[in-house]
Amino acid sequence: MRDDLVALGKPSYVRFLGEMNNCHNGYAPLNCNGTSRGKNYSAKAIIAAFRRTTLIMRGGEIAAVNAKLHALHQPPLAGDRDALEPAQIAMVWSPMTGGSPMVSALDPARFWPGRKWTDWTGTSFYSRYPAFKWLTPFYEKFSKRPRVPFMFAEWSMWVSGNPSFVRDVFKWTYAHPRTRMLVYNQGGDPGGPFRLSHYPSAGAALRHALTNRRFKLG
Repeated sequence: MRDDLVALGKPSYVRFLGEMNNCHNGYAPLNCNGTSRGKNYSAKAIIAAFRRTTLIMRGGEIAAVNAKLHALHQPPLAGDRDALEPAQIAMVWSPMTGGSPMVSALDPARFWPGRKWTDWTGTSFYSRYPAFKWLTPFYEKFSKRPRVPFMFAEWSMWVSGNPSFVRDVFKWTYAHPRTRMLVYNQGGDPGGPFRLSHYPSAGAALRHALTNRRFKLG
């Protein structure tokens, strides 16, 4: 994948192990009944994987990359390359603002890899669970304090089609200036629950919000 992103020659955002504190993802530490999946799925293992992937994605001389991996007590890269070409890659750390299930073992803080390893902080946010009370402290702790840009790595209407959710998301965005990207998730299924066509009033609110000149659509 890395070589493909290098060849692309454009900025790429790598959302590695997104929602790692969501039991519905196979790499999360816990099953949805609260039982452990073992040490290979622990928060410590996820942090180690994120740091390793960040080093590889950022590239550079193989000797330098391997020295950094050695400092992390991780195995070196194999192969005969002398260097990994630089690429326009940003690493996105994006847990849920609260775990699923909501237990301390899935608190997002347990998975924080550190500012050194994080280019962007993101999270998921849906109208079915409009938990701004969790979103704001998450932003303060993992974006504002470490001084990294914030994104809605995925957000969408889901079950609730109330257009006030759209207006509230944009109001929140204006009040939190480290928010630099909003990625609307319609899902891959044309008839799926996130498709904006199911929520015409919300769609109208979104189109109106995007007329603000601060937004660049892509």
